[in-house]
Amino acid sequence: MQELIEGIRVMPGWAQVGVGFFALCFVAMIVEPMFKARRFRRQFAGIARGLGLEPPVGSGSPTQVRTTSGGRGFEVRHDYRMRSKGSSYRGPSGYLLMTATRLAGERWPLHQVDISKVEGRLARLIGGARATGDPVFDSRLMVVEDGRPVRDGWLDAPTRAAIGAFFDRAGLPGILSVREGELLFTIQDPWTGADGPTMRTLIEGQAELATVLERRG
Repeated sequence: MQELIEGIRVMPGWAQVGVGFFALCFVAMIVEPMFKARRFRRQFAGIARGLGLEPPVGSGSPTQVRTTSGGRGFEVRHDYRMRSKGSSYRGPSGYLLMTATRLAGERWPLHQVDISKVEGRLARLIGGARATGDPVFDSRLMVVEDGRPVRDGWLDAPTRAAIGAFFDRAGLPGILSVREGELLFTIQDPWTGADGPTMRTLIEGQAELATVLERRG
């Protein structure tokens, strides 16, 4: 270490500046993710308290708290996920805030669907996107299905209306999904506007939508 310090000391001024700059960048690469992770843990704890729940103990992820709405059990989850080569995960990445409730019925665990707001003219070109033939719905929302179908005609007019009403009520940007028998709403960072009252409103709307989907499935 002493030799390293001595070597830096005898460098030209411009070289010392360069070494210092790269050292600061290296430290920032290590420290910044730690601070960011702590910030999201604190925000998640605040959301839990806003829902009247005890925040989870510990600093790891994933983590969750449990609540109910409309007689349904819900998990509010916080996780960090990244897509990587060779991984089977194809969902949203980064620091995620999720609300989840299980759907009744035998078909839902075999079905996967992602519903998101239409953004930009190229959104319609995404592979697997389903145009329902409802011009109002298709201009706002995009449905991507995978796996075995629940049944023909499940995305009928009442279901489309219920999905649209959920997004209107949610008040937060996110992706609505059915995965492994759960109805999920996933919010990517920075979780702008997410607090206890907002999440409670979202969960109430999600509970109503889950009931509609169970009737259609």
